Parts: sequence; structure tokens; C-alpha cells
Amino acid sequence: LWVAIPITASLIRFYTYQTPQGAECRVAVLQPNIDPYTEKFDGMHPMQQLNILLEQAQSAADSAVHYIIAPETALPAVWENTFDQNMYIARIREFGRQYPQAHFVTGATTLYEYPLAADPPPTARRASGGDAYYDVFNSALQIDTSGRVQVYHKSKLVVGVEMLPYPKYLKFLNRWAINLGGASGGLGTQKERSVFISNDGVFRAGTAICYESIYGEYCAEYVRRGANVLFVITNDGWWCSTEGHRQHFHYACLRAIETRRCIARSANTGISALITQRGEVQSRTAWWVRTALAGTLTTNSVITPYVQYGDVIARIAQLLALAAVVAAAVKRRRGRGGK
Repeated sequence: LWVAIPITASLIRFYTYQTPQGAECRVAVLQPNIDPYTEKFDGMHPMQQLNILLEQAQSAADSAVHYIIAPETALPAVWENTFDQNMYIARIREFGRQYPQAHFVTGATTLYEYPLAADPPPTARRASGGDAYYDVFNSALQIDTSGRVQVYHKSKLVVGVEMLPYPKYLKFLNRWAINLGGASGGLGTQKERSVFISNDGVFRAGTAICYESIYGEYCAEYVRRGANVLFVITNDGWWCSTEGHRQHFHYACLRAIETRRCIARSANTGISALITQRGEVQSRTAWWVRTALAGTLTTNSVITPYVQYGDVIARIAQLLALAAVVAAAVKRRRGRGGK
């Protein structure tokens, strides 16, 4: 019964769930399939990579598209202090003039230089030959033709690749961080999740970057901050053809069920997909294929019990486990005393 009852309840919930009548968000999801080992960070010029993305966008988008979504670290080092002077952002804005409603969401390696009078965080590094400090981020950007760029910094970082614990004291170990290309070693973070807001205010997109999408409560915070759709941008090519990229893909289905938010997933070399609020895969790409998807996501503003309370069942289980260990220890001690 412990097995059968939850499964039965889940099946009933799955087949009786009615998708709320929200706004329809037209999206184009890009999968450029640029090899992270041989092309992405060394073998292919960044502008050539961007042109591949824009060609894909041209094939998948139409005049009604609201979001064009590109994968993690699709853009190279971009200084946040001078967005308006960046040639890659200028190229995207020029392209976006063909699509009046479109917002271009893309991964990027970004850098931010702190003012000289500022007290930089422990993750900041000193610029060579000067007194300036700057941070490096694995970021998501929302770019449109309005002139503004919205930024979110990945904050659930991969230990040993993107961050080390206690950076204030262990910063010297960054030189030994595993470098898988792009931004690595001692990256900056932000305290709260950012939600990208469309120009008309209708769409509010929470954008999880790669590893962040495996954490349910973490993604729920996007929804608590107003997200009515979710995006996942990632680069799963590091796993090659192992089960890693498949497992990572299926986490997105869980996030859709927990939050009741439609998800658009853009993977550079993984599996890109559109996922419904019931966790169903509406459409998906194959592994290691250069392609693009187009479809519609339905917004939802309802706050689910999971978004409100998080992993309460897991916490109760942890407390019960701790209580069981303590009870067993006390019983054993009493048993010895009785002898």
C-alpha cells in the first residue's frame, strides 16, 4: 500500500489536472550543437557561433515569437559595465528588429568591474597591473531592442569547477579548479533569483542555468518571485553519450510538475525540449543534432503547495531518521545497563 497509494494518487492527479487558461508564450529554442571539447572555447570564433544561433533562430521564429532561447555560455566574455558597446549584443539587437515582440535569452560569460571605492566580495579577482577588482559570472541575459539588458548570475555553482567552499579563505586553490572551458574557478553569485520580465509585463521567465535545474526548492524560488514560465539553459555535451545528459533532461520534467510551470529547455549539445505543466514532453530534439524547436508555453500564476512549502516531506523524513537513530542509541545503552 505504501507503494501503490502514492502511485495511484499521482496517476489520478496527472489525468485530471487542467492547465489554467494563461497567456500563450511563443518560443523558439535553439540547439547549436557546438562541441564543448573541440570547438566551443577554442576551435570556433565566437561570432561564428553567434551566427549559427541566429541562423537557427531565423528558421524557427516567426513574427509572433516572444522568446528566442539560446544555451548556456553561448556568448563569450561580456563586460556588464559596457553592455551597449558589446558587438555580440549589438548583433543580437540588430537581428531582433525583425521580430518586434521578441526577447533573446542567452547564456553568457559576463564580467563586472567594481568601482575603486567599493569593497569587493571574496570571489572578486584583482585586475593585472592595476587596483581594480572584477568578478566573473556564468550568466543568463535577456536582450531586446528596448536598449536594456536584464541579467541573472548562476548562483548554484558546481563545486570544484565553478566554486570552492569558503572562498575568503581558500581562494588560492582556484588555480587547481577543473577547467571545462568558459567560466571556471571562483565565480561570483547573487543572493536572490532574478526573473526576466517582458517589455509588456505579461511574461515573467525564471531561467535556471544548467546544474541549478536539479534543485527543486531552488527553482521554486523563481516562481515565488513571480515567474509564470521557466527556462533551462545548459551545455550537456560534457557527458558525451552517457546517461548523464538524459538524467539531467528528466529533472526538468520534475521541475514542471512541482511548480506547474511550462518549461523551455535549450541545451547546446544535449536534449532541448518544450515541457508542459504536467511534466509531459511536448516536443524534444535528439542528442548531438544541430536543430531548433518552436512552440507555445502557457503561463500560470498559481502557487503550488511545493512552491509554498518546499521539500517539507524530505525534512520530516530527516527528522524522523534522526529521531530513530537517537532512539536506537538510547535503547542500546539501556540494554547494556540492564545487563
